[in-house]
Amino acid sequence: MTKRFSSKVLAVVLTLAICATTVLGCLMTVSAAESCYSFGAPKFPSRDDMSQVSLDVTFTAPASLPNGFAAGAFKVEEVNADADDYLTLKEVNGVTSGADATVENGKVVFESEASSTVTLELVFGFSKGEATRGRDYSVTLNNVELAYNDSEYYNETVDGPVAKITTACLHVVSVVGDQIAVDKANNYSVYAGSVCTLCGEEFGMQLVPTAEKFVDEEEVDELNVVYITYGSNANGEPDGSFLDGTHGTGTETDPYVISTPGQLRYLAQKTTYAQTHGKFFEIDDSIDMIVLQSESYIKSVAGSLDAFLALDAEGVKDAFATTSNRTTWQSGTATSKDCFAGTLNGNGVKIVGAYNNNGGIIAYVNDGATAKNLTVSNCMFETGWYAGSIFGYGDMSSTLTAEGLSNSYCPGAVTLDNVTVHDNYSKVSGGGAKDSTGALFGNTVNFMAVNVDNCLVYDCKLLVETSGGSGEF
Repeated sequence: MTKRFSSKVLAVVLTLAICATTVLGCLMTVSAAESCYSFGAPKFPSRDDMSQVSLDVTFTAPASLPNGFAAGAFKVEEVNADADDYLTLKEVNGVTSGADATVENGKVVFESEASSTVTLELVFGFSKGEATRGRDYSVTLNNVELAYNDSEYYNETVDGPVAKITTACLHVVSVVGDQIAVDKANNYSVYAGSVCTLCGEEFGMQLVPTAEKFVDEEEVDELNVVYITYGSNANGEPDGSFLDGTHGTGTETDPYVISTPGQLRYLAQKTTYAQTHGKFFEIDDSIDMIVLQSESYIKSVAGSLDAFLALDAEGVKDAFATTSNRTTWQSGTATSKDCFAGTLNGNGVKIVGAYNNNGGIIAYVNDGATAKNLTVSNCMFETGWYAGSIFGYGDMSSTLTAEGLSNSYCPGAVTLDNVTVHDNYSKVSGGGAKDSTGALFGNTVNFMAVNVDNCLVYDCKLLVETSGGSGEF
């Protein structure tokens, strides 16, 4: 199956900020500057299930109770502007040991074992059955009372809402109408209109940037293309020579320069959080395309590079069914936390031909990881978990902490900026596959956010297989 090289863009993802958990656009704010309680981030069961939301609240014994506390109570009030759309407190669970909580008419009573802190999980439902997109839900705790014994206790009256849950639309935008202009010099196209596929909001004329350099089919032979070649460490196995100080120093003005597939593989597979956090890397600007297969393999499955680039997602899948001399792109690291956390500037490079069973050109990323100005196309990702064309899985470093948080992780983010993804085929199997796959990014944990700006996604296919069945998108 083939398509024209400059295919019409079918879908656009613009300025998309996804909450690190599986919450649809949740945002938590706490108004109390100093208090005996603090909140974690709200969590919905999954991206598709907005029937309830859980919220951890941690109580810390104040100085007036130097021996901790053995009991406590507080009143939950849901403050909402619309009387017919509000939170309802369904249940309270003890998250930490020794916390036995009960709820009656909105008042929560819990007992601990003379602990300095107790964390409870508040589980809220919604009066309309599920949360309404684009709506703020507020929560107030009143009359917080912590007691050590009958004579020693601490009481606090809360003035105003202390927590807000925002369920905003993610605005996944598709262009509609005709392509009315193309500016090859500045790398963008203009479409007649666009609409959010989730909420239906219309945005009018849409300017669509592209990360890849505009190239006509007949000009492919003139590109500076770098293939993987076996027998060469630079183009095959991980090569960390770009970190020796002669290829840049890793600053924003003097980034490390990557000029071979082997060096890119080292960045993805071998670098650590300490090596990359706050550091800058870029693809050699003279390189137009990196092919993560040997030239002989591309010719054996498609006849030529030009023909391989003309394959659609189904054609890519069929091509990679040829296993003889097929190169597997190893992008995974030994740990999901001690991994890439820097900024990779592709300088407009197009990365093609990856056959990967790790879930992305870079499988694991940590807080601060950024990829920008690149295209990934004509690749196949076949994995059991966390599949994305650029990044597969994001996890926070356990060494990062923030004052006032009730968990051991500091909220952070990874970023995709001016990235194009097209004609990739992903096959993902496993129990959590449906919540851990995406065209750009697989998934994140521990409250890590994903910021996606000015990115294009089109003509990709995803086959998800779980114990409950399978589906292709």
